[in-house]
Amino acid sequence: MGALEKHDVAIGGERVVSTVTRRVETVLPETGSREWWALYLLAPLVLLGGGILVFPTLVYDRFIWQYLWGPVVADAAGQPVTHEGIRAVQGYNAVNTVIYLAAVVYSLPGLRAYLDQLDVTFDARLAYGFAPIIIAGGAMRALEDLGLLGDYAVWFITPSIYIVVTAVTISRSVSVHSCVTKISDLSR
Repeated sequence: MGALEKHDVAIGGERVVSTVTRRVETVLPETGSREWWALYLLAPLVLLGGGILVFPTLVYDRFIWQYLWGPVVADAAGQPVTHEGIRAVQGYNAVNTVIYLAAVVYSLPGLRAYLDQLDVTFDARLAYGFAPIIIAGGAMRALEDLGLLGDYAVWFITPSIYIVVTAVTISRSVSVHSCVTKISDLSR
């Protein structure tokens, strides 16, 4: 077996290439990859924003509100809610489950590239480093369940809490990486 490349995995002595990584690498050019990843991750938001501007009733009211944001607001209110005559009930439905799954799968190549750029090694130290964030996410959800967050409750309900925890995690990792880089530059 030859040397493993960056994203390859050895299973049973055989080299297995990461399918997602290989597909993304064939689409994105080597140069300017940061700009391509930004475009890759922001494109769905731009398309969604354009859809809201052109077809607000169809895209926001009948899709985002009814299936995505409305159930979160209903969960925070503890009862079904309406917006522009469209009723939303709390909980998961087939549409939001598929959308959330697609969003996670879509973001994985970008997350992998981000972690590779930071030269993150997946080991016990990484798990211990993220443990406080995972515990904080659960604690924030518990505070919401107790009704202690008032008007901010919608940000501590699934899936909104994932956005909050991800933003905290990314900002923490960027600041820690920046500090480590500065310390290593000073020690030279």
